Amino acid sequence: YMVGDKAKDVDCGRNADVCLSLLVLTGDGERYAENVKDRAVVVADVPAAVDFILADSNPVKPVIAVVEFVRYE
Repeated sequence: YMVGDKAKDVDCGRNADVCLSLLVLTGDGERYAENVKDRAVVVADVPAAVDFILADSNPVKPVIAVVEFVRYE
């Protein structure tokens, strides 16, 4: 699962081939909801995302990803 509040979060999950991306409407989510509704589940907030994931009838094995952040100056 990928949970985020931006379209790029949804795209990141899609590019990483995760089971499902969820967009939360909190933060910047409302701005992107219309654009991602065809490729993500849109939920109200993080607790709603947790509820959705826990209720999912097709659970997946957890994957741990290590992300390296590079600062460009």
